[in-house]
Amino acid sequence: MKKIIFSQLIIIYLLIFSLTSICFGTETIKIGAIFDKTGEASSDGNEYFKIIRFLIEEANNNGGLIGKKIELLEFNNQGTQLGSRLSAKRAVESGVVAVIGACWSSNSTAAAQILQAAKIPMISPNSTDPKVTLIGDYIFRACFTDPFQGAVMAKFAVDDLKARTAIVLTNISQQYCVGLSDVFINKFKEYNGEILWQGRYHQDDTDFTPLIIEIQKLNPDIIYLPGYQQDSALIMMQARKKGIKTIFIGGDGWDNIMYKYSKDAIIGNIFSLHYHVDAANEMSRSLMNKYQEKNDAIEEPYRLILAYDAVTILFEAIKKANSVNPSTIRDAIAKTKDIQGATGLISIDENGDPVKSAVIVKFGENYVIYLKTVNP
Repeated sequence: MKKIIFSQLIIIYLLIFSLTSICFGTETIKIGAIFDKTGEASSDGNEYFKIIRFLIEEANNNGGLIGKKIELLEFNNQGTQLGSRLSAKRAVESGVVAVIGACWSSNSTAAAQILQAAKIPMISPNSTDPKVTLIGDYIFRACFTDPFQGAVMAKFAVDDLKARTAIVLTNISQQYCVGLSDVFINKFKEYNGEILWQGRYHQDDTDFTPLIIEIQKLNPDIIYLPGYQQDSALIMMQARKKGIKTIFIGGDGWDNIMYKYSKDAIIGNIFSLHYHVDAANEMSRSLMNKYQEKNDAIEEPYRLILAYDAVTILFEAIKKANSVNPSTIRDAIAKTKDIQGATGLISIDENGDPVKSAVIVKFGENYVIYLKTVNP
């Protein structure tokens, strides 16, 4: 009889332990962030980590979500596709309900393939290549897409800069750069512009003499360079040293950090971006002030704005779903309509993309100057 009672007590204890483990397992809402801490995209990635920590801390100070605190799990993708896949796998194994990330479109694509297969929703703040969200129905973004910004810059080149001829320089190591070049070329031709030549280079290239020689020979009205910060700045430096004064135009891969590489070479060059303080609305101004009360001045304001929009889309979906089930959260994200973000009202379309405006800006002597806003 004592053995039976003892066995029953053991069973009851195990049941209580199991239930306690389950409860503790759902005490927090685990959200993953996949960005670069140590590689080529670390200037972007470390700022995104810092911003997302701030946003989650703010949410937790206000009670968290659906009665639970939010737990942020950070994964360093080292700025590579392999690192992004490994980070996504670790995020899945850690039990996250969703992921914010990544930065570069190639890295987001790599992570998205893993997360789509695991049915974990992912929202990228700033990966603009349309192929990212086409990977599957669990993949979303908070920024405009390359077809939009590529068309915006092609039209700006023709209408505002009066360009009739262009050279396009493409970093063929990066999915983002290839896609944006293709869009610009097609749209520039549609607007009766002529593409004189498309030069190609790799991410690790440092000597761009062959490209510079062709630019000198063909003398285009503008040069479209949809690269990232370091390679773009290096090309501009080498072009200016050879006496080339042609305006470079680019995309959202450019930003303030390029002043650190070459102040003189970038001045006057023009690019498309997601946000500029001179085009701010009341919410984005309030967000910026609140962030800077607790942090140093932000390197790139648009990162705060896009991270806020990505986090807002996710948080609103979790509240609407009233669940930590990834599939239920995904369904709620897909139904996002007219929620208030820092860039305005946000609705998600059938591809997982928001419909967003773009701003066109120019490198001034010491800071980026706002030129105009272009609506979709």
